[in-house]
Amino acid sequence: QDPTVVAESLLEEDVDGWRLHGTGARDLRTDGSSMMADDTSGTSWFFSAPEKYLGDVREAYGGRLEFSLGHLHSDSRGMTPPVGNDVELFSARDSTTLARRGLVK
Repeated sequence: QDPTVVAESLLEEDVDGWRLHGTGARDLRTDGSSMMADDTSGTSWFFSAPEKYLGDVREAYGGRLEFSLGHLHSDSRGMTPPVGNDVELFSARDSTTLARRGLVK
């Protein structure tokens, strides 16, 4: 049985409604398969999901979330990545947050 895809962003032509938050980054863009931004200060910043990822997704219960995450050091200006969560999933409905650190080495 094929799994039901609840939401997907291929990022082939644009950033598909994803947004950039925080003062530490700028220039949200895609290279045709990945989304990226420039780290400008070494402070925390984050992407937030478009509307299609939000709301009641009970049909995904028991499924899986897939994504790739990376940190390019090519223009780090000697700064180390900020310490903190690499991924946070937040539910505004009941203020639940699931977080994971140590994904980017």
